[in-house]
Amino acid sequence: MKVLKLIIQLVIISFFSFLNYGAAQNNDEITIGSQTWMKKNLDISEFRNGEKISQAKSMEKWIDACNKKQAVWCYYDFNPANGKTYGKLYNWYAVNDKRGLAPDGMRIPEHKDWVELNNTLGNLLTNAEKLKSETGWAESPKSKGTNSSGFSALPGGSLSCYHENDTSIVSNFTFLLKQGNWWTSEEKGTTSHILDTASICYSLTYSIPNSTIGIRICGQCSGLSVRCLKNN
Repeated sequence: MKVLKLIIQLVIISFFSFLNYGAAQNNDEITIGSQTWMKKNLDISEFRNGEKISQAKSMEKWIDACNKKQAVWCYYDFNPANGKTYGKLYNWYAVNDKRGLAPDGMRIPEHKDWVELNNTLGNLLTNAEKLKSETGWAESPKSKGTNSSGFSALPGGSLSCYHENDTSIVSNFTFLLKQGNWWTSEEKGTTSHILDTASICYSLTYSIPNSTIGIRICGQCSGLSVRCLKNN
């Protein structure tokens, strides 16, 4: 009888421990299939080791850091109000820095991680709506997401920054409210249209009649969002 009572107590303790873990997880993380993702875009200004990441408050400062291949972050349009909703935009040098951009216990997703996310959700034609937040996208019934995955993707736009030729750099903020872009951890080398080294990024786009998702190549000077993945 005492053994049975002890077993029941252990089951009750384990059950409430599970509930508490789930509640904490729901505040910061979302599990989709076998993956656990952050529920929001990264919004930190320090590396994992505590060292500061430089903030660019002007396009000149951003370009200067990129030319020096230094880690840097900014707010969309250099406006802190945008950071409250969309988090920070980071260049790839911040993503790839050995000091660690991802918080402890997390990592920057690889290309294959985004592929696995799409495979888990099951249908490329409808995955975008499953990933997108229900509000915050450009005003159109066609742009609204269901967020049935819990991923809560927001259209934080990007800072497009690349070499047009050997001496000229083109840079501008693009696609706020219409596109979300997130870095992967992988470097791809140079491309024919981007003369600086490029990396893989994941893109979720507003469009009519259907939203689209895809993997594309971005210049490493670009400023994109980061969504971290929990270590296995």
